[in-house]
Amino acid sequence: MSEKSTNPLDMLYQICSDLWPADKRPSFLNAVNATGNPKAESKPADPASRPVQTGAFGLPVRPAPEPPQEETKPEEPQIPPFEEYWRRADERVDWTEVLTHAEPNDGETAPEVWHFLHERAKKVLSGDTSAYAEVLRFADPLADLRRYAESVTVRAAGSDRAEVGFTAIALGDDTDRVEEHRLLAGLALRCARDVLSLLPVNEVAVRGELPGGPTLDVVYPRDPLRKARFGFIDPVVFAEQLGGTFR
Repeated sequence: MSEKSTNPLDMLYQICSDLWPADKRPSFLNAVNATGNPKAESKPADPASRPVQTGAFGLPVRPAPEPPQEETKPEEPQIPPFEEYWRRADERVDWTEVLTHAEPNDGETAPEVWHFLHERAKKVLSGDTSAYAEVLRFADPLADLRRYAESVTVRAAGSDRAEVGFTAIALGDDTDRVEEHRLLAGLALRCARDVLSLLPVNEVAVRGELPGGPTLDVVYPRDPLRKARFGFIDPVVFAEQLGGTFR
């Protein structure tokens, strides 16, 4: 014996079935689900049916305009504090690897950069200074030095030597000689590190000067820089240990 339904909607559905043909039933009945409960129909709200906000004298109030969205500006590159400047350097170019592989194999170098270097690798390894000059112009290893210097020059003085010159941005009148020496030595050390990372030379001679201030001349051989612990270096002391002179 089948159980009788206790849902009152089932009886309503039966009564309405008898009263209305299927194509003329109320819409909510056509939406009854298997449990006997009507399904809610989702219809977009009619804008005309929404209440109109009124102000004085019953006149409709114009909705307030949407506030303009602020344009997102690209993040500016962070400039490291000067104390960190000489502790960082460009990644060293392994010219033997560049010569051996026609495509980048380090997972980092852009293909177009690798191809440029690969085309010149043989000449660079042979000490061709014209190839050095092309690589220097392409890579521009001292571009970030321009944050601290008015002018920067770098050239290949031979197959085993590069030379860098820069004029640092003038400091305030209240700057003492210790700070001036630190600025010159810090920039000079960073110059040497970046050039030695790019070219297979064995030394980099650097001359740095301050307008109306001291001048530094120092030569950085590759071997001392390869062994240096840059996190603990005082650039002034290091320059003087290498025979650098302030004038």
